Amino acid sequence: MAREDLHFRLRIPEDLKKRLEAHADLNNRSMTAEIVVRLTESVNDDARIRLRDDEIKDLKLKLAYQEGMSASLRNSLNIFMKHLGGTDVDTSEVLEKIIDEIKTGEPWHPVKGG
Repeated sequence: MAREDLHFRLRIPEDLKKRLEAHADLNNRSMTAEIVVRLTESVNDDARIRLRDDEIKDLKLKLAYQEGMSASLRNSLNIFMKHLGGTDVDTSEVLEKIIDEIKTGEPWHPVKGG
């Protein structure tokens, strides 16, 4: 540490001091360097946690949007299928068939009941 760095007294429990000394020895650092590294990591972790919280909020918004789009798609599909067949249709089953068609490339014809 540079001589220009801030100096201050710090009171910590004796058992914590002993644990920090042991870690400082294991990491080939002075006590001061060990404490600085650990405090820096702690502050950086706080920033990463805030970033993750923001990412989680963003993902929740995207999920809500996707769920809304899915409900809208199911409703539109139900209306479309009723128009084609004139009866109530299980849209979950139709969506599964459409997904299978996309995956396999084998066409599915809803009018034929497929």
